[in-house]
Amino acid sequence: MSILKKFFKDTVIYGIASITPRLVSFVLVPIHTSSLNTALYSINTNYYVYAVFLNALLTMGMETAFFRFFSSEKEPKNVLSTSFLLLCFSSVLFLGLGLIFEQKLSDFFGFGDSFIIRLLVLTIFFDTLVVIPFAYLRATGKSMVFAGFKILSVLITLILNIYLLIILPQSGNSLRLFSGIFNSVAEVTDIFVANAFASFIILIAFIPFIKNINISIDRGLLKKMVAYGFPIMVAGLAYAINENLDKLFISRILGDDVNGMYAGCYKLGVFMSLYVMAFRLGAEPFFFNLYGTDGAERIYSKILTWFVIFASLCMVVVTLFIDVFADILLKQNSYKQALDIVPFILLANIFLGIYNNLSIWYKLKDKTRVGMFISVVGAVITILMLTFTVPVFGYIGAAYTTLVVYAGMAISSFFMGKRYYPIPYDTGKISLLLLSATIMSFTSFHFFRGHHTTNFLLLCGFIVIVLWSEKDIFLKRVDIAHK
Repeated sequence: MSILKKFFKDTVIYGIASITPRLVSFVLVPIHTSSLNTALYSINTNYYVYAVFLNALLTMGMETAFFRFFSSEKEPKNVLSTSFLLLCFSSVLFLGLGLIFEQKLSDFFGFGDSFIIRLLVLTIFFDTLVVIPFAYLRATGKSMVFAGFKILSVLITLILNIYLLIILPQSGNSLRLFSGIFNSVAEVTDIFVANAFASFIILIAFIPFIKNINISIDRGLLKKMVAYGFPIMVAGLAYAINENLDKLFISRILGDDVNGMYAGCYKLGVFMSLYVMAFRLGAEPFFFNLYGTDGAERIYSKILTWFVIFASLCMVVVTLFIDVFADILLKQNSYKQALDIVPFILLANIFLGIYNNLSIWYKLKDKTRVGMFISVVGAVITILMLTFTVPVFGYIGAAYTTLVVYAGMAISSFFMGKRYYPIPYDTGKISLLLLSATIMSFTSFHFFRGHHTTNFLLLCGFIVIVLWSEKDIFLKRVDIAHK
């Protein structure tokens, strides 16, 4: 099997595994938007926003550090035990502090009842403990096991959501799981319970593996991993700001109803985020393993081009037929008032995926502080732009902010990478694809929305552009066939 074929095979497997949590979000959106009004959906959104921040803080960049040192250290078992025990310590400390100060945290986060914070703390605790075991499965090529655990978690979450939000209410049983405690927010609390239970089951499933991890810490290795992972952690927190702070701003400034509407339409970007995540999970270990081999830079370049091809196609399809996708996901018309953010969010996610591909240079060259700098600057710009745009332009200002920040990060990483690790990216082809996809998407949304025949012709036109951009590959295949 060729290197590229192996890459695409792993990408498909890891994609299926890692897409499943996002895919369950896709499946659950119509369930949640039919069960929750926009205000409750805002609570649901903010809960997971805080979870992203806490995950980035507690994992301390150890997942990427694990990949970096597991493939280079003479004793990979030391990497496993050291990183796992470090996250054990951080998660146990977090659990204790979270339970002690749960009421104060609940007031600060605006959830009202401390039980929601208790669920959040427990879920983060369970998820942190399995970060390194999951990374080990990826690093050792056990993609099918990795996929199995991820899919199990998704199935549990999905089944519990369907039972608690659909089956139980339709059964005529008025006693909801936590209705006696939470009254008006019972439905959204049930969502958090389902997620916490799924995380707990996955931790239990990993116990046989965890029991075989040596209880030892290599202090020298620990220092190196923390030094390597700290910038990754800061970059992760900055990413959380760039990706999620808009919801908190909208909730505080414009109210929960507007935030719920915005968050619901933001979910239409799930198609792109699924693709970006799958690509990143398949690419990261592959890029590390490929580094230093003949032709590595050429392969890195080709992978980015193909990423942009499929990402641009995804953007065009979703935007051209946006009302069809909106009807599938958003079950109450009150959510659909913010559909004008979707083209911006899709394009922003393409730039995020490009940035993820470009960022390999600073990970390979141990220049993670550069990545931290780019992300932190992006986070600062996010905060400043949100402070200005949301009060002035409303929720659409948050979409503008997301696009500007991710585009800026990708462009900055590209020019800085040319200095430290030059890769011959096909910038002309990539620019053509992005420009074509953007023009077609915004033209369709503003002038031909709902005209399916016209939009289908636009889609065909974009496919022709893609085929023309890759004409060299097809011509080579024709020559080979004739020979």
